[in-house]
Amino acid sequence: MRKSLFVLLVAVVVIALVACSGQQSTTTTEKQTTEQTEVVTTEKVTTTEKATTEATTVTEKVTTTEKVTTEKVTTEKVTTEEVTTTEEVTTTEEVTTTEEVTTTEEVTTTEEVDPLQAHIVGAWYFDEIKNGVVKDASGNGNDAIVSGNCEAFKGSVYLGALGDHLLIKDSDVFDFTIEDSFTLSVRAQWEGEFPDNWACLINRGLMLSTKAFKYYGVWISTSNSVIQFGTSNDTQSSTANYATMTADMAWHTYTIVQDAEEGTLRFYIDGTLYTETTAKDFVTDEDIFVGYNGNSGDQGQWVGMIDEIVFYDIAVVPEE
Repeated sequence: MRKSLFVLLVAVVVIALVACSGQQSTTTTEKQTTEQTEVVTTEKVTTTEKATTEATTVTEKVTTTEKVTTEKVTTEKVTTEEVTTTEEVTTTEEVTTTEEVTTTEEVTTTEEVDPLQAHIVGAWYFDEIKNGVVKDASGNGNDAIVSGNCEAFKGSVYLGALGDHLLIKDSDVFDFTIEDSFTLSVRAQWEGEFPDNWACLINRGLMLSTKAFKYYGVWISTSNSVIQFGTSNDTQSSTANYATMTADMAWHTYTIVQDAEEGTLRFYIDGTLYTETTAKDFVTDEDIFVGYNGNSGDQGQWVGMIDEIVFYDIAVVPEE
């Protein structure tokens, strides 16, 4: 019995030892398996990360390449637009140059419009009376001296009472021989009054008191209100008057024209020829009177408006 118990105890110990040994083996195996698993896992993870990194790198590289390509395309596009802009600016400058040429041509045309300007030797436009004179617009300095109560009004001068007149001093520019052409133009309006004797619009050279007969002028007769163009006769020893039209109270332009080449002296009213005679010698030392005769006791006062007076040193036939 005791022997049986001993055998049984030994068997139990052996079984226990065997079981312990198997557990250690299992544990070791499991440990090795775990370590291998961890190694494999680690390597796999590392490999995956590396692959991922490489993929990322490739991706970034591709992306970078695309970006560079995009930027290059954009740059080329900008360059193209700049070239187009430059061409448009060039076109604009060419148009500006063309406009400047057109302006120059217009200025040239304007200068050619008034070829008579260089032939004006005396001009009074009555824009103003300053310090008792009306300036000579020709630049020759023959200003008209104002007497009485003459008033400048909208480019005209008004003469309304005895003594109202203008005096233009004698000058060589108003001396014309029988071989000289000249033109005198006067624009005026008469009010129909005769304060004393004939109404004198303009006169140079007629001084009855000194028997000076190298003259020309325009008057209105008190006897019949007819406009008279006055000059000397063919011998230049007495007066000669040429009746024209009955005066009215409208504005008219009176023009005396001597044409030396034709040997004529003509008188026009508003461009219409009324009288004609032979050319005369008008070299004299007498002054020009505007608005009266200048003779003592025979003033020949003009009552009305005078708009402008112009002398030319050539024959200018007026237009109707």
